[in-house]
Amino acid sequence: MGSRIDTENTFILSEKIAALETIHRISLAMSSKLEIDELLQFVVDEAADLLSTSSCSILLPDEETGDMVFHAAIDPIVGMRVPLGEGIVSNVFRTGVPQMVNDLATDPDYYPKIEQNSGRPVRSLLAVPLLVEKKVIGVLEAINKRGGFFTKGDQDLLMTIAGYTAIVIENARLYKSIQNHASSLEQLVAERTKELQKLYEKVQRLSVTDDLTGVFNRRGLYHLGEREIIRARRFRHHLAAILFDLDLFKQINDKHGHRIGDQVLRVIARLCSREIREVDIIGRYGGEEFVILMPETPIDDALQTAERLRQCIEQQSILTDKGEISTTISLGVSGIKDETENITALIDKADAAMYLAKQAGRNCIKRIE
Repeated sequence: MGSRIDTENTFILSEKIAALETIHRISLAMSSKLEIDELLQFVVDEAADLLSTSSCSILLPDEETGDMVFHAAIDPIVGMRVPLGEGIVSNVFRTGVPQMVNDLATDPDYYPKIEQNSGRPVRSLLAVPLLVEKKVIGVLEAINKRGGFFTKGDQDLLMTIAGYTAIVIENARLYKSIQNHASSLEQLVAERTKELQKLYEKVQRLSVTDDLTGVFNRRGLYHLGEREIIRARRFRHHLAAILFDLDLFKQINDKHGHRIGDQVLRVIARLCSREIREVDIIGRYGGEEFVILMPETPIDDALQTAERLRQCIEQQSILTDKGEISTTISLGVSGIKDETENITALIDKADAAMYLAKQAGRNCIKRIE
């Protein structure tokens, strides 16, 4: 089971990294001298590649008629119109709510002329609004997810790209009238740039954060851990690692379901975060395993923290949607040595120590120097 969970975590992480790289390329393109139509075409090409779809397009409203007009697309449909009030994209533009349809044959709002004009069968569709300050200015649409259906994760990724795209469009409109409104528009552009920076920082945080528990994921844990290893070795400081695992967690999932198991993991992460110092680093290592890195901490002090965590979890009744659940943890503790080459070696020792705790009957602590 651990191998499957690790594979899933690796896939999710690769998706986040791909999203970060795509957003970075889009932000770089924004600073280039490309015309707006070229920028929008660049966005749809990148979005289609990221989501593994057969096509992607951007539609903006005609201010006079209200029709939705294709301004960029992979298929040869640029300039095509979806009449006012018709089609899924019109619904998304009107409501500002994303819409995901994985079987268009059963959707009454589908506008079939898109398929006729593009010459491409349309089976599934994901459309999200282009929002600027809660105002819908257009729609970003993807069709035909390769190898499966669109997911909530696909929608989140497309919404993030849509945030960038909306700012691209709005900035282009601002620059178009900048000769008449230079001073005021410069301030607006600065605000849009700040929004872009916030979005970029958000994606960076997502790439190192575990979606379920809110603590660092393995990538974030290793990134910060390597920094602490280098610092500890350079200045000959202490560094300790605690690795713990929920005892018999599979029984919780089997008895109550994975949703309840997820609730337990979230509470465990929150309790442990509360019990450790602000300088300590906690991350979900995989499945029901967590790692805590403790800078400037001798192994004996780390053992005291581990015992406090063990008692805290043992004494805690976790409130879930199916009532209170109790659990325990087994912990392994290790400390940096002269021969400790990297963060992997330090965590591996803590993992070996935790395995000894499991063999000793669980709900206990073992150490490996």
